[in-house]
Amino acid sequence: MSTLSSFPTILSDLQTTKYLNVAGLAIWIFDYVLSFESEIRLVWGRKWDATRILFSLARYLTLVGVIMTVYAAVQTRTGNCAPFGDVSNVFHILSIIVAEGLLIMRTYAFWQRSKRLMIWLLGFAVISLVAAMVLSRLIQGPAEKPNLGGCVFVSSKTGAAIQYSFLINYECVLLGLTMYKFVKHYRRNKSALVTALYWGSIKYMSCMIIVTLANIVVSVALPIGYRNALDTLQLVLHSILASRILFDLRETDAREHIDVLPIASSIYFSKEGGSSESSTFADSQESMSPESTMF
Repeated sequence: MSTLSSFPTILSDLQTTKYLNVAGLAIWIFDYVLSFESEIRLVWGRKWDATRILFSLARYLTLVGVIMTVYAAVQTRTGNCAPFGDVSNVFHILSIIVAEGLLIMRTYAFWQRSKRLMIWLLGFAVISLVAAMVLSRLIQGPAEKPNLGGCVFVSSKTGAAIQYSFLINYECVLLGLTMYKFVKHYRRNKSALVTALYWGSIKYMSCMIIVTLANIVVSVALPIGYRNALDTLQLVLHSILASRILFDLRETDAREHIDVLPIASSIYFSKEGGSSESSTFADSQESMSPESTMF
């Protein structure tokens, strides 16, 4: 009887979850309208390198994932829910991965394109992804999904928390690596460009960590009907913030007509066979075209 009496509350919570997921789609559309001009100016017409491919996937693959998530939230369906749910989860995971890929490329640049660091970051990413998928399936909490006569937009409490925990751990590693380079280079060069370049990345990554942490709290602490309330927002903000990092870097290149500090001195101007750390910041003041940057 207590379970039956809770159905109206669950339905009300699920309705709120629908509104929040639709709001996430609206945020994506609003940001897309605002940033479309920047995409045309700063991305279109450039070669299809790894960064542009990751950007395009983070931008448009996310839209597919968001639409599928919103559809699952607002549409009452009957029958076998598993196939659609599995496909939606794949798009959700891929959208997060490509957004993280842009952050990895950014961190790779800050660390003077260190191949050793790139290998470590990719290896750590694979380990984290596999561990999150395996543990979320092995460690299952009690069955909580209510029987409301159709496909219910509710995920596993334990599984969601585990997956987001691995994600936030990886994002904290990227943030820590960026902050380390910022502190190290800021001591040597306190130019406004250095500060803006690093601080922008730190700010955006911090926002990603906050929304991931919020998803963990929602999964663990709130009633079952709110379990997926931030699903769309998670995808949208990762896509938006990762894209903004790319836009900011290329805006800086276009405005200043120089490569980024202190990345340029170590990537483009260091002597062959010499240490990248030995390059001077004066080198990075040399004029370069925007196309010469790795982004």
